[in-house]
Amino acid sequence: LATKFCGSPQRARGIAATASAASLLLSLEAVRELALKGWTNLSEPWVPAVFQATALNAVTMALFAALTLAMIVSAPRRDSGPHSVAQVLTLLAGVLAAYGAIHLPVFLAGWIVGLAPFFAEARSGGSRAGLWEFAGSTGLLAMGIVAQASNPAASFWLLALAAILRTGVFPFHGAAVSRFEKGSLGPAGLLLNAQLGAFLLFRFALPIYPESAKNAQNWLCWLALLTAFYTAVMAMVERSPRRLLSFVLVSQSAAIFAGLVTARPEGLMGALVQWIGLGITSTMMVIIYRSVEARIDSPLEGERLLGLAGQMPRLAVFFAVSAFALVGMPGTLGFPGEDLLIHGVLTAH
Repeated sequence: LATKFCGSPQRARGIAATASAASLLLSLEAVRELALKGWTNLSEPWVPAVFQATALNAVTMALFAALTLAMIVSAPRRDSGPHSVAQVLTLLAGVLAAYGAIHLPVFLAGWIVGLAPFFAEARSGGSRAGLWEFAGSTGLLAMGIVAQASNPAASFWLLALAAILRTGVFPFHGAAVSRFEKGSLGPAGLLLNAQLGAFLLFRFALPIYPESAKNAQNWLCWLALLTAFYTAVMAMVERSPRRLLSFVLVSQSAAIFAGLVTARPEGLMGALVQWIGLGITSTMMVIIYRSVEARIDSPLEGERLLGLAGQMPRLAVFFAVSAFALVGMPGTLGFPGEDLLIHGVLTAH
């Protein structure tokens, strides 16, 4: 609210950076307290039945807060208006609430809050990319919660379909690509890096419905692997930089989804390591590309070379480093993460 009515882009960026930095520090404190307690669950004393920090969500909360802070601080001036930073902070609030939720209704509330800025953007004349998928996944999640008591099997599949829609697993990968192509690049990258679809499966659907999960894990894993392969091939022939970047990131997200649904220790650990690596490297690439896009007036699509590495050598170096880390070059975090993830998938199948 403060960023919405502050008027000045500089003040809006400062307020947003302060808020995201506070979220990061509090998340890191939760990680520290968990480590001191031997990674046993840490409940909020004021509302103990609503939010909880665990070994899984405490690290992801700190990671997402750090990514949001980096996105706010490094955004071009044209992307730092009160409306833009309010959109990013609302997304941060929704994702953190969903991560910390103990029960599915609270998770649904965080899910909706995180998507609200994109509906508000469309209502004000902005991009409408992915709105049907957003609405569909929210409706499926709500129906899955309602069906919990009466029909557990149907509830599991409704939650799984909501996760598939949110993650962009084939055949719903087009929504994520459209968001990158037509929408605001920073929020689109943060929304993808939240991995709330995979988190929904791993945190709620698989533990609550173990019998239904046994029958579905193979299909979910194969579908995610198909998505990872298909979108990677599409990226190889893509000429639009935004679409190319989105195909690569959707492919990596689908691989994380596959690792989490294997229910194998290697696959789970590899997926979580890849989650951290993808979040950091993809955010770097989005920041760098958006910085180049803001500085170059001519279209970046096509086959001709523009000589941008010579004009912006620092951005070129950081982009290359993040690209090598993204594909798992030896010496980067992605290398052990990818190895563990694939080993877990092969062991499970």
